[in-house]
Amino acid sequence: MEEYFNEHTPVYELERFRAAFEFMKENAAPGSTCMDIGCGAGNVLEYVKNELSFSVSGMDFAENYVAQAAKRCGCEILKGSILDTAFIDGIKKQYDFVLMGAILHHLVGKTRTGSEELARSAVRNALKLLKKGGHLVIIENAYSPAFPMDVIFYVKRFMTGFSNRRVSFLNGWNNIGAPVISFYTDEKLRRMIPAEIVKDESIDYPDLSPVWKLAGIKKASWVTYICKKS
Repeated sequence: MEEYFNEHTPVYELERFRAAFEFMKENAAPGSTCMDIGCGAGNVLEYVKNELSFSVSGMDFAENYVAQAAKRCGCEILKGSILDTAFIDGIKKQYDFVLMGAILHHLVGKTRTGSEELARSAVRNALKLLKKGGHLVIIENAYSPAFPMDVIFYVKRFMTGFSNRRVSFLNGWNNIGAPVISFYTDEKLRRMIPAEIVKDESIDYPDLSPVWKLAGIKKASWVTYICKKS
């Protein structure tokens, strides 16, 4: 997967982080700190640093992203995976806020069950990076029902056995090739979080594409969960 993201650098719109930014601004104190897990090219970190006046750090497992984010933000960017418990335990600093934007669905195992356990492990490791009373922000796509996402997961796993490239279907966003993804329902995502959810927001997609409807998807949402470490 690192090879894929070294070649493909999607940048998520800041609007997807609006609820998180509002909460962070309302609950920040002078000198507040933030770690962005899977920081990508660094556009979110750049906003948090310049517009919210946080002290920021980031991490990503893709060398290309680490270089881009460090150059863009002028801050510490660690190279490593949120699934590497030894790496996470080696980070001695703890933060007021930890961000995980569109990360969990990229943590894939051989099965959907295995992928879910990886996502749970990532959330547990992210909570380790928080100060007591700090907040973890998880932002994800949520789809229901679950069965079509099961099918898409295994189709993409099959296709990536032949090629590590995207395989577009009708248009560029309908991709049955790399990367393999494991999307979840809102209910499933909530059960992955072993901490109090103090705020959440769900924004439904205004229109499902004909392809998604054909696949059996009834609802698609952009969800935000803000969790407090006790």
